[in-house]
Amino acid sequence: MTAPPDVMIRPMAREEMDLAVRWAAEEGWNPGVHDAGAFYDSDPTGFFVAEKDGAVAGTVSLVSYAGDLSFAGFLVVRPDLRGQGIGAMLIRHMLECGKDRNIGGDGVPAMLPTYLRKGFRFAYWNHRFKGLGGGEPEGGLSSLADLPFEELVRYDGSIFPAPRERFLRAFLAQEDTTVLISQQAGRIDAYGAIRRCLEGHKIGPLFADNRAAAEKVLRGLVSTVPGEPYFLDVPEPNADGMAMARDLGLTETFRTARIYTKQPPVAPLHRMFGNTSFELG
Repeated sequence: MTAPPDVMIRPMAREEMDLAVRWAAEEGWNPGVHDAGAFYDSDPTGFFVAEKDGAVAGTVSLVSYAGDLSFAGFLVVRPDLRGQGIGAMLIRHMLECGKDRNIGGDGVPAMLPTYLRKGFRFAYWNHRFKGLGGGEPEGGLSSLADLPFEELVRYDGSIFPAPRERFLRAFLAQEDTTVLISQQAGRIDAYGAIRRCLEGHKIGPLFADNRAAAEKVLRGLVSTVPGEPYFLDVPEPNADGMAMARDLGLTETFRTARIYTKQPPVAPLHRMFGNTSFELG
């Protein structure tokens, strides 16, 4: 399908990022209430809109990290303009922007055949689980202010497949966010963040050397939101993470397909108990 000739794609302005987040919420993706600023600041050149008749008709993002990895997200077309080829136009633009890079993304199951036709390869499923906050935290957890930020960046970089200090500085410092860190023998063995979303709260990232450390941080995070719903997105290849979610009685509500245009980057998925986000990886 050919996109309408009166549609153009251009860089997204910062104020339009709020619209992209609102549209993501309307699609049921439940972004964080302060995600717009943190996401946009991570790579202001990586967000685009399709414009028609002077108004935003659709959005897409392609945030690039150092090295080969980029991550796509925020693919939304305004409901009244769907079926006109605007979504395909946005995908083509995103792929052209990242044509020499390994582009990752998370797609809903219904869109997976489309992404495969566009050249993506299926890697694995991510499962979203829902629980209810509360309980008592274990001892021995530190806050973000208790250790040099560079130590946290190094630990994150041992799990996430690209350095992302700029993103972490903005994302972990946003309002209504709690970061907790576990240490063993003077070194980090787990950390996680929980942030307020349009519905409840999301935990992400939740990175840990093992299930015990992950569960310790998880319990600390959910104790800060008693009686409120929270969500955790677990990569299916992390068998301990999937087992932890089920043993804690969490309910699966949603899943996405993790896809890449090249081979999946080398990453220790057994230490990734919760994804950071579906939009930036």
